[in-house]
Amino acid sequence: MKVSFAPLCPAVDGATVAPFTVDFDVARVNGQRIERIPLAAYRVSVSLVEADGTVRALTCSRDGGRATNETSAEVYWEGAYDFNSQRTDPKVYVRD
Repeated sequence: MKVSFAPLCPAVDGATVAPFTVDFDVARVNGQRIERIPLAAYRVSVSLVEADGTVRALTCSRDGGRATNETSAEVYWEGAYDFNSQRTDPKVYVRD
């Protein structure tokens, strides 16, 4: 499985962030975290690489309870509850 990140803006420190992709083994992907991502907003897309090499886009959303036909989701960090100095980790839910 490939998770692709396309930056929507510069990082919070003003640095330019290049698009990047993270590969996952689908046998161990449940609840997997991606760490050390530059703090910026991204459009995330997820694709499955089949055994024969075929690449299939998967649907994804930030809301795990909502069905969607979207093949990408915007990801950004938000303030945690009433504490603007703390951030919650963004999550993306993927369906096949």
